[in-house]
Amino acid sequence: MIASVEEINSVLRLYIWIFGEDIDGMEVYMKIHVIPTKRETQCICISFHEAEYELIYPYR
Repeated sequence: MIASVEEINSVLRLYIWIFGEDIDGMEVYMKIHVIPTKRETQCICISFHEAEYELIYPYR
């Protein structure tokens, strides 16, 4: 994981997770948005592409 962002809103809690991974020698950037609801948790892929710059992994 590269970073996580938690943004507190008066109505919703918004979570964004940013990951990077080496896939067959290509560094890939992934950003997902996690939406917790009363019934379930949903995950939406915001971005998934080859990294445009070298990624730093502070949690490795």
